[in-house]
Amino acid sequence: QVWAGTLSLSTGGFAEETAVMKLQSASLLVASAAAHHPTLAAQKALLQSEREAAEANAEASLTSQVVQQLGIVHKTEYWGKIQVGTPSQEFTVIFDTGSGNLILPGDNCKSSACKAHRRYDSTSSTSLKVGKKGIPLDQEPRQRKGATVKFGTGTIHGQFFQDQLCFGPQGEGCTFVNFIATTMESDEPFTSCSFDGIMGLGFKDLSMGQGFNIVDDIGKAESLPKNQFAVYLSDTGSSEITFGGYRKRQAATEPFWVPVSKASYWQIGIDDIAYNNKKTGLCPQAGCQVAVDTGTSLLAGPSDIIQKLQDQLNVQLDCSNMGTLPNLGFVVGEKVLNLEPRDYIDQGDTCSVALMTLDVPPPRGPLFIFGDPFLRRFLTVFDRDHNKVGFSVAKDAAASVDPEILIATLNAPAKKSAKEAAPTTAAPKPAVVTTTAAPAKTQAAKAAPAEATKPKSDHVAVLSEHQAVHRSSFDDDVPQLGTAEFVNSWLNALDSNSKSFLSRSESVEDEDAGLVSVSLQRKK
Repeated sequence: QVWAGTLSLSTGGFAEETAVMKLQSASLLVASAAAHHPTLAAQKALLQSEREAAEANAEASLTSQVVQQLGIVHKTEYWGKIQVGTPSQEFTVIFDTGSGNLILPGDNCKSSACKAHRRYDSTSSTSLKVGKKGIPLDQEPRQRKGATVKFGTGTIHGQFFQDQLCFGPQGEGCTFVNFIATTMESDEPFTSCSFDGIMGLGFKDLSMGQGFNIVDDIGKAESLPKNQFAVYLSDTGSSEITFGGYRKRQAATEPFWVPVSKASYWQIGIDDIAYNNKKTGLCPQAGCQVAVDTGTSLLAGPSDIIQKLQDQLNVQLDCSNMGTLPNLGFVVGEKVLNLEPRDYIDQGDTCSVALMTLDVPPPRGPLFIFGDPFLRRFLTVFDRDHNKVGFSVAKDAAASVDPEILIATLNAPAKKSAKEAAPTTAAPKPAVVTTTAAPAKTQAAKAAPAEATKPKSDHVAVLSEHQAVHRSSFDDDVPQLGTAEFVNSWLNALDSNSKSFLSRSESVEDEDAGLVSVSLQRKK
């Protein structure tokens, strides 16, 4: 579900500049693919004649009907909690790499939409009212101090504030940021939004102006190990966004890094589209551009490419060729980021390609949008320090798919896609776990006298079970030991292994030191 519109900053009724804002809501249908793009959305929002407005509404209505008929409605959204102010006030927000501002309902807003959500109370916080330039109004009172945000189906008005933002109730990852607290919100579509506000994580050209970019503010604060954030979306387990780096336990592979091609959206270049790791030539010689968008619950691309892709795939309406459809890949150098058919096909009573058409005009387009279906397969790391995006096969995805399927080598033989999620493997019994131990341990298990099979302590009982399982691996060339000596040797080896395990655990904790994660809730 995507809802996009324009932000018109006004003083005395005169529009002075235009920027992009975007909100996502489970209660809305995708009004128009074009609405996701700022330039086209701005043009539609600024239509002057009633005739043009009526045509735009008719187009949006028609598009919504087509979307419903085809079943291409991804009713998913992920949101998490942030804390603003001192003492902290908690809000739920969408973390959106496709926009650049933090917008929250304000305490002075009396609209029904605001009353339906938590509102920022500036009077109970050490907040500072700021102007458009991000500095206090008493230092430069001529600054604009408010903004009107006009969307295709709604409007908000708000004032600029500066306050402390934290990513945890205990004050984790705090920094001071500039944001908008609304003073008016139209009923539609804000009343039905499942979240309070939106936290834009795009580059500064998507922000209100100097001093209003959240990612840059976090980096300047130096309160986190790195100016990175990582998004981990799971179909079955917990999802989260992590600030300061990424958690290696969520990655099944090392990150594959791709440079940002344009610092606006988190935009990267791909060489081509692939079927089963083979290039198709669907992208022009210069390649295609992709926006990796955490605020979008769909996949989209230029209409001419999507039409060719649909024709070539020839997905049968009755789903009869699902088993023969290829992996759909995106080529970067010698690597291919793959989606399986179940990722890019909408399956219900009928089957259809789940990529929507989206024609973004130059200079920003043509452009693909990679939303939630893509992000659920890859742990995605956004690196502001070096302006690059990293992709690792997500641990959750690797539970049902071979990681080499999802991140493959160009022209490598295609592996059969997993059609059903593999059952969760039960944890092995302790006796089955093989640990590295001194050779004396294994020989003793074979050569120990009969009394070793009648253990007189818990240690020997565990040892006897262990030797019964691993008897086939015993080494006949190792000197024999008596029972007591054998037990002592085994305990020493166990102690050594425990220390090694603790060392590895501490290493993992060290890697995660300073990282701050926000759990994401998912609504269908």
